[in-house]
Amino acid sequence: NVTFRKALASSVDRRTILDNVAELPWRTTATGVIPPEIAGYQGDAVGYPFDVTVAQGFLASYMAEAGIDDAGDIVVELWYNKGGANQEILEAVEAMWEENLGIDVRTVNVEWATYLDTLEGCNAIGGGGF
Repeated sequence: NVTFRKALASSVDRRTILDNVAELPWRTTATGVIPPEIAGYQGDAVGYPFDVTVAQGFLASYMAEAGIDDAGDIVVELWYNKGGANQEILEAVEAMWEENLGIDVRTVNVEWATYLDTLEGCNAIGGGGF
């Protein structure tokens, strides 16, 4: 659901992740799919900047449309592959989604091959897809 994905995107504080989790404070935050360091970056013209109020509005719209009364009834599995800073970053995203939206988020750490097989079947929100 597009509205639910907008809620997820708007509730992630990318600046906090870069500064405090990934420890890359010199990096520019990206709100879209293409990061600032890659050709084709569109700046603030695309994407959803961090705004909890906006995120909660998107979530409320999604819940009304889906007939969901309690955000805690929404369960999201956030899959990521082992290695690097993935665990720390995805645990930060998990905490932000739970705190800012009140949804139930479960991180799932798997081997690379399993991760690829799962994403190929479009069965999960991957670490690169938040």
